[in-house]
Amino acid sequence: MNRSLEELQQLAGPEFNRILAEDSVLAELEKQKYNKTLHSRVLMDCLGLGDYRIGNLPVRPLTAAKWAFLWMLGSPLVCGGGQAGGTDLDVALFILSCQDLRKLNCSLAEIPGAAAGMTRATGLPETECLLEVYAEIRSAFLPLEMLTRENAGDDGDHPFDGMWVTHIAGTAARESGMPFMVCLHEYPLAGCCCLFVNSVRRKTMKPEEIRYRTPEEIRIRMDERIEELADAFLKKP
Repeated sequence: MNRSLEELQQLAGPEFNRILAEDSVLAELEKQKYNKTLHSRVLMDCLGLGDYRIGNLPVRPLTAAKWAFLWMLGSPLVCGGGQAGGTDLDVALFILSCQDLRKLNCSLAEIPGAAAGMTRATGLPETECLLEVYAEIRSAFLPLEMLTRENAGDDGDHPFDGMWVTHIAGTAARESGMPFMVCLHEYPLAGCCCLFVNSVRRKTMKPEEIRYRTPEEIRIRMDERIEELADAFLKKP
């Protein structure tokens, strides 16, 4: 769109740049850009390969059960709505390091104490450790980015709650023939999400639409969103 010099000067200012930086639609589109590291992580999870560590701490892939359990505990790392503190990170690492939640040998009230020092055990700064946990979460749900919000069951209040992730595990069990408890507690959540996507693809009338978006498609959508925000900004009195 052709704009006047005055309009371009307004759009180059700090106020509009702040709007761009805070826009959730652009942030979501930015996340959808191809990330080889995350896609490789999904594949390694599905194949059951790789050295699962966060820093020096051995961990296991995120499962549906671990996600649902952290959601039940109200962890801001999975529920959103607040800044994750040191204890939240310790607890998340403690759960990720568990081989199987069914063998957790402490009560709910004892978990914070049992988890104390887990961040320190990684040998990483807290901020870097937090980014690693978020990367694990992002890769676990990455296959769902092939779907529309309607097919994925996302009502816009990301992230998914514990019951919805349990539903994904149930769909994965039906799709694969694996026992439900295996999909819930043992099979990586990334793999369950892949099987969930396969289930949706089989049932939809437009299976060709279930795919990752190309870089060009994402760029076009980002450009359209920026133009939309620019129009609204310039119309303000």
